[in-house]
Amino acid sequence: MPNRFHALVVVENSLVSSAFVDAWLRSGNTVAALWTRDQKSLSSGTVQKVVSLASSVPTLQELVKKHKIPVVRNEPLRNTEESSGLLSGVQADTLITLMTHQIIPGWMIEAFGRRAVNVHPALLPHYKGPKPTLSLLADGQADRYGGITVHRLDTGIDTGAIIGQRKVPAVSGQNVDVWTYRIALAAADLARTDLQAYLKGDLEAVAQVPGSGNYRKCGRLEFSVEAQKTLEDVRRLLSMPAGMTLRAVIDPPIGRRDNFPIHRKISVISAPTGDNPRVTRFAIEMDIRDCRIRLLRKRKALSIFSNPAISIARYRLNQFRRGENQA
Repeated sequence: MPNRFHALVVVENSLVSSAFVDAWLRSGNTVAALWTRDQKSLSSGTVQKVVSLASSVPTLQELVKKHKIPVVRNEPLRNTEESSGLLSGVQADTLITLMTHQIIPGWMIEAFGRRAVNVHPALLPHYKGPKPTLSLLADGQADRYGGITVHRLDTGIDTGAIIGQRKVPAVSGQNVDVWTYRIALAAADLARTDLQAYLKGDLEAVAQVPGSGNYRKCGRLEFSVEAQKTLEDVRRLLSMPAGMTLRAVIDPPIGRRDNFPIHRKISVISAPTGDNPRVTRFAIEMDIRDCRIRLLRKRKALSIFSNPAISIARYRLNQFRRGENQA
């Protein structure tokens, strides 16, 4: 059995994806191709480039260029037939699905067998499904089930046998971007260690108990201030970890726009008035179930101060200082 592996990676752009692929390559493995539904074909915007500098994790775009990895944009894979010839010419021995909502058809999983694996940002069997980190935060369970799992792909949703896990609990008061960075580091560690051992045959995957854990799909309005929420709901929402983009959703919309990014300051104006929401340059007034409130709009001019790179750089500097103090 070879000690180095050649992977087809089905991926969407994220810090976790970048860290995992970088660790995979640094372990001496190669990537046959990156398949993605990303409309920009994994290109990096200014924010991602700055985050890359702050985190020392190269962007996917940098990795593609450095290692000359082919990038293929494809439509949903779930209904693709084996007769399509989709895998023809892809000389990969491992299939990795990474931070993607793509559903892999059964015939493709069978083609790779035990070497078809998925990376899921939660501690399975808990929080199966899309966007588990948001679901964990919404339920207040990020300290309990936050982490990363590598598991075998099967025809269920996140139900395959578990290869390895790292627990990464969200820390009270810590920026959510820092939590994402810590999850990315844990994903890289799994790529270097447990996944390598499993592919070499030195580690066996452990089957999940049927029916264990839970499936959770976080809805759009769970992180939005909207008319059906109470004042208690809104205050809980505004106390979510820093770094999360919170929005006010209004009805009726203004033109084509029905939501606005907001700050975490709230003022109670009165009992519900029955009036439509009022949006000004700096604030939003709206009815919720038990009162009328005023929220401050988040302006683009101030967005630089919420760049995730700032929080990640500060966290890394603090870690470095702790290391010096311990030494």
